[in-house]
Amino acid sequence: IFRSNMAFKTFLLTTLLVAVKSTKDTMKPPMGWSSWNYYHELISENVLVSTARAMQQRGLLSVGYNRVNIDAGWESRRNDHRGPLRNSSGFLVPNSTLFPSGLPTMIAEIKSMGFQFGMYAPMTPPIGGENLTIGYEDKDALFFYSIGANWVKVDALKMPTDPSWTEQEVLRWRHGIDKATENKTFFFFSNCHCGCMSKSDMRRG
Repeated sequence: IFRSNMAFKTFLLTTLLVAVKSTKDTMKPPMGWSSWNYYHELISENVLVSTARAMQQRGLLSVGYNRVNIDAGWESRRNDHRGPLRNSSGFLVPNSTLFPSGLPTMIAEIKSMGFQFGMYAPMTPPIGGENLTIGYEDKDALFFYSIGANWVKVDALKMPTDPSWTEQEVLRWRHGIDKATENKTFFFFSNCHCGCMSKSDMRRG
């Protein structure tokens, strides 16, 4: 109970100052741009590079929006369009029509502007008993790291909702990332799993 209005104002101001200082002393949340919010799967090399350049020129990078994240649409798809295409070694195959310079070259250009770059990892339930994504975590983590990505978003909206399954999948990705980076560098992991969208979203499965 405050004995005066001034005492309450003093308490409120002190609390606010402590909160501001705490915020400044802690790591900022990841801030940046994701292709999904506007383009969905209608993305290309030109879209990514021109967006990063615009963010840099308009001052967004200088105030902390330092991440550019590509979402679904960069990967080639199987002929049946039911999952991502993999090469004979099991690695994901980028869409060379949409990204003619190749992902490593595009990512290097965006990172040269001062950004970190994030990749999107598609996850698909088994089709006809064939796993297209589960079990490939080591290969996918190695692929993303080798082309210059700093972080990965794992999209698992249609995967099992059992918490123990989610925990095991996150651990598989952690193992893959640790193995790829040899624990020598920071790599950000983001899991979009049965909760990052509204319950009315039909893609939740």
